[in-house]
Amino acid sequence: MNYYLVAILTLSGYFLYKYYIYPLYLSPLRKIPGPPIDNFILGHSTSILSENQGEVYVNLKKQYGGIVRYHILLNEPYILISIPNLFNKYWRCS
Repeated sequence: MNYYLVAILTLSGYFLYKYYIYPLYLSPLRKIPGPPIDNFILGHSTSILSENQGEVYVNLKKQYGGIVRYHILLNEPYILISIPNLFNKYWRCS
């Protein structure tokens, strides 16, 4: 019985670290500006999917600048880059 308890606590700690502690407090992406997280499980998915996606991204750019961090399902961070020169510098586009 103690092995099950240890396994459950280990898995709980792993998921807590992977989906909550690391993305919000330890990730290097946390310094990029972005909106506060609406929901721990869904992130910003509900607000992005409830409206026209193009308008949502334009509003994020206006509010937070050319580089924006937002979270989708299970707090997975995404980066929105809307500065063409910066995009071309790191991703060579032809």
